[in-house]
This record gives sequence, C-alpha cells and structure tokens, in this order.
Amino acid sequence: MKELTLRKWHRYIAVALAPLVLLQAVSGLFLSIEWLYRLLSTAGQLLPEASPFVQFWDWVFVGVHYGGGRLGALYHILLGVGLVWLATSGLWIFLKIRAHRKKP
Repeated sequence: MKELTLRKWHRYIAVALAPLVLLQAVSGLFLSIEWLYRLLSTAGQLLPEASPFVQFWDWVFVGVHYGGGRLGALYHILLGVGLVWLATSGLWIFLKIRAHRKKP
C-alpha cells in the first residue's frame, strides 16, 4: 500500500472512531472515579442511593461502557479492531517516515 493511501485511510478511520473512543474514555473515567471514591464495590455497578439525575447518567455510562447486548458487543469489537488497526498503521507510517529521513 502506498504511503499516501495509508495515511488517507488512517485519517478517515481515526476521524470515524474518535467520537466512539472519546465516549468509551469518558464513560470509563466516570465509572473509575466512582469506584476510586468507594461509591461502588466494583466498577460497573449502578449507584443505589444517588439522586435520580446521577442515577440516570450512571445508567448511561454503565450501558455505554459495558452493555448493549449483541449490538454493544459488536460496537466494542469494531472499536477494538479499529484501535488496533490505527495503532498498527500509525506505527507503519512512523517507520516509513523514519526510513525516508535516514536516507542521504
């Protein structure tokens, strides 16, 4: 694959996955903060004694991060595969750039 084509696909996939990665990161961050503050015994539980507003957002974050049934599993698989591809293609681009710079 030509470097220009690889860079184009890397950029398109990164733009498509960025909102999903951000959603996973934010939901995981909030769930981890709840766990660290000992509001939960395990990450991913719903807060039993919180206000309805906090319970709603907790339900959303738990659903996004852990749930979704088959559709959620497909979402997590595609996100994982996409991140592996981005990491691999990014490394490939980096190594090609580095190889070009070493040539006199």
